[in-house]
Amino acid sequence: LAHYRSVLTYDPANGEARQGLERIAEVLVGRAEGSMAARDYPAALRSLEVARSLKPDHPKLAALDAQVGQRLSELSLAQIQAALQANAFDRAATLIRQAERNGAVPAATLAQLKQEITRREARTEQNELVRLVQARMAQGRLVEPANDSAEHYLAQLQQRGDAADVLPRLRQDYTRRLVGEARGAIARGAPAEFDQWLAELRESGAPNSQVAALQREANQAQQQARAGEGPRLQQLAADRLAQRRLLAPEADNAIHYYRALQVAEPRNA
Repeated sequence: LAHYRSVLTYDPANGEARQGLERIAEVLVGRAEGSMAARDYPAALRSLEVARSLKPDHPKLAALDAQVGQRLSELSLAQIQAALQANAFDRAATLIRQAERNGAVPAATLAQLKQEITRREARTEQNELVRLVQARMAQGRLVEPANDSAEHYLAQLQQRGDAADVLPRLRQDYTRRLVGEARGAIARGAPAEFDQWLAELRESGAPNSQVAALQREANQAQQQARAGEGPRLQQLAADRLAQRRLLAPEADNAIHYYRALQVAEPRNA
């Protein structure tokens, strides 16, 4: 179950993973039926609630719910706890409301269960955002697409205000990957791309010293590139002159390379 859900985190449209979850739901429904027959109701409820979370429209759920309903007074608490363990929070809330109406569970216990739903739901949402951040970083989707990127999910975590224990580590990894992308742009000689990554690094809250160090790396790389460009242009110009290719072909003739050399090395006598 965990592995198939992880696949869907990376690839929400993965058909094999979705079929795998359906197969798991079928197995769990079978387990629930077997546990009901053996009067192992807690085990039946656990299987039933996880199956419901995977396939809420399964045709056998209604009949199994009816069987469970016959023992509602003794199983209400077990049902709620099973739904909680399956992270089926809407289902748990519905069961709590039912228990409040029929008085099957003490009010104090129900109040504790409501608090537990709130706590678990918040933790589950946080864990899902953490998984999405990690998945998008692994996929190299740092800032694009805008609504499904590492940056997007990091912002959601920041807004929650309850992720102080995980945010620093994730931001450190995110910053490290931005630096890697910026250095890759330097190596490819792509200054516009480098500027975009540097701007993103600033927005992410990276230290000014780190941003300045990257800018120095880019400047040094550009200087080195320009230093090597002059001799290359000079040799090309001399070659085209020797070949009597003075004005043609366009962009590959002696005067073209001499003019490019003037731009690259304006003091070159």
